[in-house]
Amino acid sequence: MISLSETKKDFSYNSVIGDQHKFFNVMLDDKEIGNLEYVEKDDIIEIVSIYVNQEYRNKGIGKEILKLLKNGNIKYFIMMVTRQSKRFWMKLGAEPIQKEDYVTTKFTKNFIKDYYCIQV
Repeated sequence: MISLSETKKDFSYNSVIGDQHKFFNVMLDDKEIGNLEYVEKDDIIEIVSIYVNQEYRNKGIGKEILKLLKNGNIKYFIMMVTRQSKRFWMKLGAEPIQKEDYVTTKFTKNFIKDYYCIQV
C-alpha cells in the first residue's frame, strides 16, 4: 500500500503559487520508493517535484500519489512538465496552461509555456 511520510528538506524548487512547501517520502509498505514536493494554495496543488524509483515506475504509483493528495477543496493540479515527465502527465490528462486559463490569471501572468494543468 502506498503512503506518504512527511519529511524536512534544506532546499526546495521554485513554486509559482507560494512558498509553503510540503515534503514527503513515498512509501510502499515500509520501504521508501520515492519523494514528493508540493505547494497547496486555495483550490490548487502545484506538484513541484515527484520522483518514483526506477524499479517501481509504470506500476500506477504516480497515479496513486495524486489520489492521496486529492481532497474536497482541490480543483486543479499544476506542474512544470519536462521532456522526461511529459508522457506521464499526458496519460493523466494534463493540458498546457494558456494565458487565459483560470490558474494562470488567478495567480500570475508569468507562467512559462511548459506548465500543464489537470482538472481534478
